[in-house]
Amino acid sequence: LASLSAAAPGRLGAPDGWWGIQHAGPQSYTFTPDADAPRSGDGSLRIDNVGPEPWGALDQVIDATPWRGKTLRFSAWLRTRNATGNAHGGGASLAMQTRRGGYVVEQARMRVGAVGGTTDWARYELHLRVANTADEIEVGVNLFGPGTVWIDDAALDVVEPPSPPAAPVTAP
Repeated sequence: LASLSAAAPGRLGAPDGWWGIQHAGPQSYTFTPDADAPRSGDGSLRIDNVGPEPWGALDQVIDATPWRGKTLRFSAWLRTRNATGNAHGGGASLAMQTRRGGYVVEQARMRVGAVGGTTDWARYELHLRVANTADEIEVGVNLFGPGTVWIDDAALDVVEPPSPPAAPVTAP
């Protein structure tokens, strides 16, 4: 799995560079490196639902300072097994948000395009402009409800906004 940031120790039982988190309650999601059938390289990361809580997520948080004022694309390849979703989301989805002082400034999520069922590797992406006041960017993958999701080849890139249309030229 391509790491977005320097390999830092994982947090809350997640693989290096990532933070595994779930809704409150008893352990309901596991976060594991997986060497079986990665999309590329030596492995991917996997979230498995193992209990009653409604969602689990694998995230990375990076400093927003060098990205302020830029539009970013967060892309990753996802694969699912028996992802059924629940009232909180339709299965597996990417998520991206900016924060200032711990509060969300802007966010982009795959609510409508969530990946359900059993699927092979497919690439997904989100776009978000980083506010000039943001101090953190968080990117990751969520799993809502039962099932499994794998993530591989995650990337964060600057996307130049399209040029505005040229104004028509009129002769005097």
